[in-house]
Amino acid sequence: MWLFGGGKKPDEPQLTPHQAQRQKQIDSIRQQHSKLIEVVRDESYKIPFNVGAQTFFLDIKLSSIFPRDPPSLKLTPRGTHAWVDSSGNINSPKLTTFNMHSDLGKILTEIIEEFQRNPPLMPRDFTPAESTPGASSSVYPSFNLPAGSVPPIPIRSDSPGTTFAPGNRIKSIAQPLWSSVSDNFPEVNTMSNDELQALLDNSEDQALVDKITSAPVIASLRDEVKRLTELNHSIATENLARKPFLEQKKAAVLDKYSTAGEKRKEFDDLQRELEGLMRRHDPAVIQQKVRQAGAEAEAESEAIADDFVAGKMDVDSFLSKFLEKRKTVNLRKATDDVFGRQLSRTSASYF
Repeated sequence: MWLFGGGKKPDEPQLTPHQAQRQKQIDSIRQQHSKLIEVVRDESYKIPFNVGAQTFFLDIKLSSIFPRDPPSLKLTPRGTHAWVDSSGNINSPKLTTFNMHSDLGKILTEIIEEFQRNPPLMPRDFTPAESTPGASSSVYPSFNLPAGSVPPIPIRSDSPGTTFAPGNRIKSIAQPLWSSVSDNFPEVNTMSNDELQALLDNSEDQALVDKITSAPVIASLRDEVKRLTELNHSIATENLARKPFLEQKKAAVLDKYSTAGEKRKEFDDLQRELEGLMRRHDPAVIQQKVRQAGAEAEAESEAIADDFVAGKMDVDSFLSKFLEKRKTVNLRKATDDVFGRQLSRTSASYF
């Protein structure tokens, strides 16, 4: 019974560590997103948000082993964005590195803010190119790509430079689809359609490989891989150098453990011996033995008196034996009385 009503009920089920982490992530979503819609409790949720006049939904699916596995996020209705694949699934950088200690509520906030900064392109945003000599009537530039190559990127009709004519430079590509490419490979921004087509046509040659490997981002990644490899090698070498020391400490711990086991056995034996001595020398037990010995001595003195009355012994023998026994009886009665007073004082001190 809880006196003040502040404790947890005895029959309330305890959460496992996995369930506690899962509930913590769900609480984080609820705290940071007041418009959260619960579809299936602890499994499926929706978050509505607006980008201009368009309303989108973040569909959140939590697997049975979440948060050990990342959540499944989907954009509805599906739009074209660097973080959204062809099925509408969202793959943001922090989502791909998600772990059970991440803050899912904060990650969802960052995803929504990214979509509001760089709105996903909807199908209605794609319009045919303006009627220009040499331009294609579709939403794509008018050049053919070899089989297996990456399809061209659709262009928004409200962006400048949406007309493609032979020899024109690519000046505006829909963001953020092209932003990562143009940032990491800035020389592509200055290439014409014909130069890009030639680069794609020769993709099996060394030209495309050289373009990629000479990019600053690739060089930076190569340097980072080299640095991490050297760091890994350094840590491995240090760990191997510590092995003899750790083996020595392990042997010392095992030796101490064995010694502790022997000492424990010795302690248990001495403890049992001490308990036996305490039982045998308990004041109450000693008093009982003194009282019993006093009764036996008194019985013997009575037997001596009976023998004297019956004429079985002379006066001198009677006096010698009888007085000795009575002395023993009186001594044991006095000892019994002393033990009784000591036990009474000891019992009173506990209360």
